[in-house]
Amino acid sequence: MIRIFYLGLFVLAISINVHCQTLSINNGYEKGEMKNGYKVGVWQYFDSTGAMEMEIDYSSAIINHLKADTSDFVIFKDGEWISSKVDIPPRYIGSTVEYYDILNTNVDYPMQAWYRDLIGKVYIMFEVDTTGRVDNYEVLKDIGGECAYEFGRVLKLVPNYWLVAVKDGVACKSRFIISCEFGIIMDGKRLKERIKKKKKKAVYEESFPLAKELEGISYIIKKGHRAREKE
Repeated sequence: MIRIFYLGLFVLAISINVHCQTLSINNGYEKGEMKNGYKVGVWQYFDSTGAMEMEIDYSSAIINHLKADTSDFVIFKDGEWISSKVDIPPRYIGSTVEYYDILNTNVDYPMQAWYRDLIGKVYIMFEVDTTGRVDNYEVLKDIGGECAYEFGRVLKLVPNYWLVAVKDGVACKSRFIISCEFGIIMDGKRLKERIKKKKKKAVYEESFPLAKELEGISYIIKKGHRAREKE
C-alpha cells in the first residue's frame, strides 16, 4: 500500500464542479463515487484493455493497487538527472485512457499551420515535482504556426495530479517528453515533412535532454474537410 500524503499529494482535494450531493461514476476507465464534488471512498482506474491500473482509497489516502512498471524512469537524484529503476513509478493519478482522451479531444490544428501546410511533430518536455505537480514545460521541437503553443495549451488541461517517483525511499523529481504529430492529407495523399539536412549524408535524428518519452498523439486532417483521423 502507498500512502498518498506521504508523497505530498493532496489528491483528496480533487474536485469536479458537480452540483448534486452524491454521484456514482462508471464510464469504462474509472469507477467510484463523488460526494459534494469530491472523490470519496475507493476508486478504480482501468487501461484501454479493461485491466486495472490503479485503485485508490480517497477516504484513507492510500493507493491499494498500482500496476507494475519495471521500466526505467528519468529522475533527479544527487544533483543530476539519471535513468533508473524506481521503487514507485511516477504517473498520472487516474486512467491513462482519460489522460490521452483529454489530449486527443481538445487538440486542434492552428489556423496559421493550416494555411501554411505545416506538418510534423512537436515535442514538449515537462517535470513532475516532489508534490506531484507538473511544471517546467519546455518546447524541445516546434514546427511553427503556433503548433507548440496549441499542444502546450492542451497538456495543461490535464488535471495536475501525479504520483511522485520514489527511489531508495526518497521522493524525486521526474522528467518526461511527449509529442503531438500534426499531419495533413492532401488529395488523398499524406504530406511529408520537409527535413533540412546539415550535410548531404547526414541522418536526421532528434537530440533531446535525458527524459522518459511517453506515447505521443496524432492529429491528422484532410485539407478542406477538417476531419480527424486516428492512425
